[in-house]
Amino acid sequence: MAHSHSMGSNPYSQPQTLPSGKIAIPGTSCYDLVNIQDIVRCEGWQKYTRICLLGGKTLISSYHIGVFKEVLLPHDFYGVHKSHLVNISYINRYRKEGWLEMEDGAEVPVSRRCREAFVREVLGRFLF
Repeated sequence: MAHSHSMGSNPYSQPQTLPSGKIAIPGTSCYDLVNIQDIVRCEGWQKYTRICLLGGKTLISSYHIGVFKEVLLPHDFYGVHKSHLVNISYINRYRKEGWLEMEDGAEVPVSRRCREAFVREVLGRFLF
């Protein structure tokens, strides 16, 4: 018997935020339970998402980055590019030509259309 895996019909068809502050990230053969605050960034990669954690561990999820944006944006994450979602707590530097330097050493592009809003909404929290 075939099972439908449409996003709307199954409550477990996308990452679930658990009361403990963890998220259940679906992979190809299992679910990884990860503390949301341990996620440094997410990168869209074809139809998958690469989740980069503190300590250098990386997970590959079978869901596209749009699903992670929906789940993580309320948790101090910001979509800086169509393929990149960052945890604001782990931004070390913003270079004005449109690049972020992250806690894990990654350099993440900020798209031209996101730069003005990013500076206002994110950097504005830290400026004095």
